[in-house]
Amino acid sequence: MITLVNADFWRLLRLEHFPELETFGISLKLPGMQPVHRGAPRALFSAVCIAIMSHLPRTLRTLELTLWEVKELSQLKNAWAIDPGCLDDALQEYFPSLAKFRVVFRGQYYLLEFATFFWKGMPKSKARGILEVTDTLFSPYK
Repeated sequence: MITLVNADFWRLLRLEHFPELETFGISLKLPGMQPVHRGAPRALFSAVCIAIMSHLPRTLRTLELTLWEVKELSQLKNAWAIDPGCLDDALQEYFPSLAKFRVVFRGQYYLLEFATFFWKGMPKSKARGILEVTDTLFSPYK
């Protein structure tokens, strides 16, 4: 079972009531290394994504995660950033019929390093053939 962080917050969107929804995109800025405001609540980036995904229709076919302002691999490995293993488990649990999970990077980066990070961290999705890492929609690394 996947543990959700503030999943009820996303329930207000009522995304589960759109069974015809086939594609959904999440576009987020990667969290910084330090909190922006003192006392601001911090949640794992992966937990926020999973909380949103938990309310999507299970019939979803394509899920796209766009990450903005990516500059270096350490941003992904930051304790508050991305746990690809958690995302991998959530995709297996929530979306058995998912055809494509696309990770899109926007920023200054070394795409091959980021792609390798996700390939190693998401073996189940890679084995299913649904994982795609790209910097645009036209140059996928599978």
